[in-house]
Amino acid sequence: MTMPNERTRSLRWGYELLQAITDDPDIDASIKREAASIATDYPSPKIIASLIESKPAGLPPAAVESIAAAAELFNSVRFTRQASLSDVMRDHLRYTLRHFPAASDSRMMGIQSGMFRISDWLLPEDYYDGRCS
Repeated sequence: MTMPNERTRSLRWGYELLQAITDDPDIDASIKREAASIATDYPSPKIIASLIESKPAGLPPAAVESIAAAAELFNSVRFTRQASLSDVMRDHLRYTLRHFPAASDSRMMGIQSGMFRISDWLLPEDYYDGRCS
């Protein structure tokens, strides 16, 4: 089961992974363009932290769609381009996708309803540090 702080960490890693894909000389130009396009609306770690703090009823639509698109891109790169990836890129993809929300889950995070709380999906990465000792 993915904890909200793990999901937050994977979103940060997703932000970093989009940049890594655009900078990787071994990745096709079309994939790089797609990663750069997704990155324009993908929430930065600073934006994610401010959303957690402000506790909105749901994530902004542009963020939801970019997270969903990133999930699809990461899985596509991981499973269709596996042979041409460096070990570092393979690991980055695997670690990011471990707790990364599926496209359907990211769309659920965008639902604006009284039943949704941002803390159901996202918490600061260090939220549980020291709580279990």
